[in-house]
Amino acid sequence: GDGSDGDLSTSSFGSPLGTMGEVLSALGPSSYTIYQSELEGINANIHVQATQQIGVSGSFSNGALTTRPNVDIRLEVTGTGGTGIDTRAMPIRTQGSGRVDMSTASSGQNILVGNIQTQGGGIRLAAAQGQVSLGSATLQSSGGAIDISAGAPSGYGVVLNGTRLFSSGGAIGVASASSLQVKDGSLASNGGAVTLSAAGSVDLLGSHSFADDVDFAAAAVNTSGSLTVGSTLRASAGALIRNTGTVTLNGGTLA
Repeated sequence: GDGSDGDLSTSSFGSPLGTMGEVLSALGPSSYTIYQSELEGINANIHVQATQQIGVSGSFSNGALTTRPNVDIRLEVTGTGGTGIDTRAMPIRTQGSGRVDMSTASSGQNILVGNIQTQGGGIRLAAAQGQVSLGSATLQSSGGAIDISAGAPSGYGVVLNGTRLFSSGGAIGVASASSLQVKDGSLASNGGAVTLSAAGSVDLLGSHSFADDVDFAAAAVNTSGSLTVGSTLRASAGALIRNTGTVTLNGGTLA
């Protein structure tokens, strides 16, 4: 369909409000609709801003939003109030160097996503004062970095619950200004650096298996359930390590 830009095109958006592929919060109407056909048809980087929230609805043909080669997707919430970004109902696939970047600015503006798959491009999720909460989503990049950060001042800034993060050689970084929870998760970088950092604790719940080296930068690392280590897990100097579950060293080391 044709969205709110009024250009009568079902395969592009942005003009006449501004640059093709771009909807800035200062230029667009208070509520703005963009259709899958417009996002998939445009041959320009996609940059969508909102003051309070960005969400998705309906069903998606072929089961996902698939952009054209080398097209970046950038979603931003820049104001105050609202709920942030929620794309759980819309799996995202980019091609070539296309990257995915989502960010929110204020307290209560959280980021929730479904599956995201890129080829050479990276994936960045950054909630400056909110939470990044990922359920059973898979974030996968064939060489790009995966960077997740949250600035919520208390509780868990980042929650990974059954989440899988895979990068073929790119770094994986997860950072929380408060604490970080990883439950039944899977992280693999194929040689890239993996870092889990928190101002409070990193809490590993449920079943985990680490095949790549992981650095924990936190005041405390708490493990429960089952942890299988086939690599080197390193904690920052002075960190308190508590284990109430089972740790299996499958050729790995704890440092």
